[in-house]
Amino acid sequence: MDWQLLHDGLRQWFADVSGVALTEIAWQGDPVGMRSYPWAELTLLGQSAEPGTDEVRATGLGADLAIEVVGNRRLTLSCKIVSRDQRPAYRAYALLELVRGRLYFPSSQATFRSLGVGLRESLALVDLGRTHDQREESVAALDVAFNWVSAETDAPTGTIGSVVLGGTVKRDPADVDPIIIADRAIP
Repeated sequence: MDWQLLHDGLRQWFADVSGVALTEIAWQGDPVGMRSYPWAELTLLGQSAEPGTDEVRATGLGADLAIEVVGNRRLTLSCKIVSRDQRPAYRAYALLELVRGRLYFPSSQATFRSLGVGLRESLALVDLGRTHDQREESVAALDVAFNWVSAETDAPTGTIGSVVLGGTVKRDPADVDPIIIADRAIP
């Protein structure tokens, strides 16, 4: 998984479908200056796997063998919008409802595929409106679950070209005359 590509791609996709300017969308924890409204905060949560979903495979049969570990993963994109625009179509809840509806657009599905994730489900949309600094703010949050496949490959170390055998063999502990095997290369 290219995590930087995923972050950049999800942020751009969110700007495209929500109507919030790309400059007003930040990942949680990113430094932000003064922002205008509406603004959005994105967070990736819950990068987990279901028990027993990892598989170990040997790849490259007939050539150098490599070990590949493949597993199903789930991650959740948490989206929050804050708006001070009180017109019904521009409240945070309405903007996130646009996002939820556009999750299933072919263009959104193509974007997700290009980022290496697949839409799993859209979770509850929550209206968290409040009064802040004596101004009414509309705040809403939406969680979107995605599936992705983790695949890690251990580089092949090569095949065994030859083995050298040799050593001493005692047939019986009381044997005073052991058999000595001279070193011999076996291709």
